[in-house]
Amino acid sequence: MRRTLGVVVPLAIALLVGVGGALLIWSIRGELPERIATHWGASGRSDGFSTLGELMGMGIGLTVGMTVFLTLVGLGIKQPAAMGATSAGTATFMGVLMYGSAYAQRGLTDASEVRLGNSLELI
Repeated sequence: MRRTLGVVVPLAIALLVGVGGALLIWSIRGELPERIATHWGASGRSDGFSTLGELMGMGIGLTVGMTVFLTLVGLGIKQPAAMGATSAGTATFMGVLMYGSAYAQRGLTDASEVRLGNSLELI
């Protein structure tokens, strides 16, 4: 039972975060710039951009893909519960960071205006 929970729960969380975040971003697509800032340089200026589809695909792919990978590692080292918690936390962190930074760009016409704020620099 514990082994099953260590696999099923993280995957469910990753799907919820990945797909839920993508649906949230899709719901505000009309308010987002055409190119969404997805990477910032050391100066805090945006220097990497993605389309809405790329952002959503990357968000789902990274949250679910990383969770599957870490869950398989947990099964391989016979620690599914510990790695399950780690993978669920990683998926949540990545989803909130990716989708949250896109959500913060609502109302902008040009994503190059986006600067990394002090709160995100701590992460």
